[in-house]
Amino acid sequence: MTARVLFLLLVLEHCRAKVRDNVEVSETGCWEWTRSTDGRYGHIWLLGQRFKAHVAAAILWKGVVTRTRVLCHQCDNPLCCNPDHLRPGTQKRNHWEASERGRTPGLSGRQVARIRNLLTRGHSYSTVAERVGCHYTTVMRIDRGVIR
Repeated sequence: MTARVLFLLLVLEHCRAKVRDNVEVSETGCWEWTRSTDGRYGHIWLLGQRFKAHVAAAILWKGVVTRTRVLCHQCDNPLCCNPDHLRPGTQKRNHWEASERGRTPGLSGRQVARIRNLLTRGHSYSTVAERVGCHYTTVMRIDRGVIR
């Protein structure tokens, strides 16, 4: 084994250890990020570059690099960094799967309840969307039961 290969293996193991040191394993097998987040995803600095923690894990354990695709959390847990819970996909597919599973990307349960309340009072999709701060098609999908 050359010195260069050995060095690269040591760097790889150092980066993996840095990820492992910042997660807690849940009952579901998720590696939940415990350090800095942007409110949704964990972030980590590796080799002078900032990565989303789940992206770093996918690269370090699976060799997955996604320039034109996104990483989909099969566990529906944005803080999860378990490479076995991640797979490459498209943004469109990721949003479709979220809807199929009853998740509403970017909206809290309180916002969804407010949307339903405004709709029952007779407000239009566009008016409700403006008040809640989402797209009118999201309101329409909630009203039609596509998003629960």
